[in-house]
Amino acid sequence: MNGKKLDALAFLAMASFWGLNYPVLKIALGMDGPFPILFFRIIIAAATSFIIFYSRIKFPRDLRTHLKIFIASLLNVSLFMSFWFLGEQLEPAGLSSILVYSFPIFAIVFSAAFLDDSLTPVKLLATILGFAGVIMIFVEQLTISSIIGVLLLIASAIFWAVGTVYFKKYLGGTSPSTYNSLQLLYSVPVILVFAIFTDPKGILFPGVDLILLTLILGIPGTSIAYLIFFHLYRRYNVSEISSYFFAVPAISLVFSYLILGESSSFFAYIGFLLISAGIFFSYHDETMKKREKKALSFR
Repeated sequence: MNGKKLDALAFLAMASFWGLNYPVLKIALGMDGPFPILFFRIIIAAATSFIIFYSRIKFPRDLRTHLKIFIASLLNVSLFMSFWFLGEQLEPAGLSSILVYSFPIFAIVFSAAFLDDSLTPVKLLATILGFAGVIMIFVEQLTISSIIGVLLLIASAIFWAVGTVYFKKYLGGTSPSTYNSLQLLYSVPVILVFAIFTDPKGILFPGVDLILLTLILGIPGTSIAYLIFFHLYRRYNVSEISSYFFAVPAISLVFSYLILGESSSFFAYIGFLLISAGIFFSYHDETMKKREKKALSFR
């Protein structure tokens, strides 16, 4: 199996793990506040990452790299997940997924501005189609209960997009195992402070059910998924694969049906078609570029 096929399988695994996070988080939020859940998720994810990848982790020797990883951890973990968890407390899981996964739109714009990634009309069309598909899937569930929740979720998407571009620009040469493990580790004290000040009881007396749910959120849903995420962004341009991330909310629809009993509708099938069209155009654009490069090389 070649590298491209392995990356495709890795992406599918990552998308499935992240799609599962939304219904699992919704159940967990019915048991406790967002910051205790987030704390246990991150500490479990950090421990798992160090256990699984300890032989691959190489601590940077210079303080500057550690500082860069800490800043990235604030963007990609502490701020992104805090705003997401707070927003999902106020909004349905479906709407939360839509707004959080608007991050590829911001990522494509930021990458064009700061990474010199090409923003072709085809990639822009692919992104718009993908986002339109996600909205179509959840169109019957769009019940905005609080403008504050919507703003929190949009902010989480922006923090994630900024963190992704920051990683690509300043830490692209760092191994995914090292970066992922350290960013999770550096997020633990930050989130612990948030949790102590907002819900100390949730930290001291977590229920068994909550720990089991955070194990799901922490191991496959964070540690392994983030490792795949940064592996893919190290190998490919941000704009090249961003449209594919609209598959995550679509997968979360399936898990929401299986776990929460939420049924899909005709709009869901239309949404899947739009997402598929976005993926096709994104892939087609990259394929055409490679063909053009090969043709020029033979001239």
